[in-house]
Amino acid sequence: GSRAERQELQQRMRDNQRRNEEARRALIEDHNLPNPSRDDIIKYKLWKECGQVCPYTGRPIPASALFGPYPEFQVEHILPYSKSLDDSYMNKTLCEVRENSVRKGQRTPYEAYHGSEQYEAIKQRIRVLPWPKRRRFLQETVELDKFIERQLNDTRYITRQVLAWLKTLGVHVYGTRGQVTAELRHQWGLDTVLGYIGPGLKNREDHRHHAVDAVVTALTRNEH
Repeated sequence: GSRAERQELQQRMRDNQRRNEEARRALIEDHNLPNPSRDDIIKYKLWKECGQVCPYTGRPIPASALFGPYPEFQVEHILPYSKSLDDSYMNKTLCEVRENSVRKGQRTPYEAYHGSEQYEAIKQRIRVLPWPKRRRFLQETVELDKFIERQLNDTRYITRQVLAWLKTLGVHVYGTRGQVTAELRHQWGLDTVLGYIGPGLKNREDHRHHAVDAVVTALTRNEH
């Protein structure tokens, strides 16, 4: 990527880090949460973003109903994760727990509310949200193939940027393809370590598979 692209990426990372730190400080000082978790910080940022109002029901969200011992509002995937595999910040907002369980559930906002007065009210409330989120509220269908393609393109871009940055530090590194890692893992008998479910396949519920792949990658060398 170009120098301008690298600078833009670095600026976005700095901005996100600054917003996270501001959220952490506010949770400690204003909301009596001495050790805010990552989830608490995400909740806080979403709470501020939606104007402390539930986008779905229009009900005001007091801090006690979000950060208290019995939360009445929760982080919600605008496009259901089970259909979109989209766990990005831009696919998250807040929703009243009961509304999510009874009506929204595993449906897109369009599927759950289209044609109702509530959907028209939702469209007015989401005007305060960033466009990528508003777009998801209006999206009629979930196109999983396109999302996966975008995610793969993002991953490739990030990988190129990391490699370029490491090389500026004098570190010579090479990227490996996932297929290569999977084949070596199988050939070296590591598929049995965490109960892998077939040649090249793994149980992604057990996050230790990242450690196994990291070991395989570390032991992989680039032949010219």
